[in-house]
Amino acid sequence: MEEQSYSFCGETDLKDLGALIKNMDLFVSNDSGPAHLSAALGINTLALFGPTSDKITPPIGERVIIYRKDVNCKIPCYNLECPDNICMKQISVKDIYSQVEMLLKNER
Repeated sequence: MEEQSYSFCGETDLKDLGALIKNMDLFVSNDSGPAHLSAALGINTLALFGPTSDKITPPIGERVIIYRKDVNCKIPCYNLECPDNICMKQISVKDIYSQVEMLLKNER
């Protein structure tokens, strides 16, 4: 990154979050409400999926990549209390970086 990153976790309401996201070039998130908001605002969005279904509830937008790692588990399992959480732990920084590169190349 060329710019400093910031964390606003727990410090914004939905309106403030939307305003912050609108000023971003890229938004990386797990399967959550902010990922859907980012996609709806037309921001480059990388949504990381684990135990939830990327077929039923994906963020929708032209500049969205859904990423999930293939693991030897039944996915989606919706087991949010999974002791291994392997479906998320297997996603590496390298995986994320390559997906981000694809998103940003498609923008130019």
